[in-house]
Amino acid sequence: MAGRLNNTNIRNVRLRTIAHMLRTRVIAGQEELLQVLMMQGIETTQATLSRDLRDLRAEKRTMPDGTVRYIVPEEPAQPRVRAIQSELLRQAMQSVDVCAPFVVVKTKQGYAGVAAKEIENQAPERVLGTIAGEDTILVILREQSDPQQLRDLLRAAMQ
Repeated sequence: MAGRLNNTNIRNVRLRTIAHMLRTRVIAGQEELLQVLMMQGIETTQATLSRDLRDLRAEKRTMPDGTVRYIVPEEPAQPRVRAIQSELLRQAMQSVDVCAPFVVVKTKQGYAGVAAKEIENQAPERVLGTIAGEDTILVILREQSDPQQLRDLLRAAMQ
């Protein structure tokens, strides 16, 4: 169905809106930004907003007149590939392999459920969902996601 918004499109619209708002308004905090987004018809959580601000490389700056505001680089282009950093994943994961189009993660016994949720939380732009057993996670990727890239990010998180 052309014209329907999927999660990736919704995220891209949200990122563009956030970047525009931060360039055109003085916004000093996330709570204020959440309210501005809501007035634009965009509902999101504080956790998602934090990830969006990080991906846009937004920074809080004190301006010469003493006001504090978020600023974003003029052209944030594509959100950067972020490293997955999680102590839970580092301790739980034992191996990561690709069985295209999926990623398969082996964990210590009993850790798969919490590790699966952590993978979803750490890489929502790449991961559509997970299925977890006792020690194995099947990671289902979004359409445009590269399974080898996610494997590499997860392997780096094991270090």
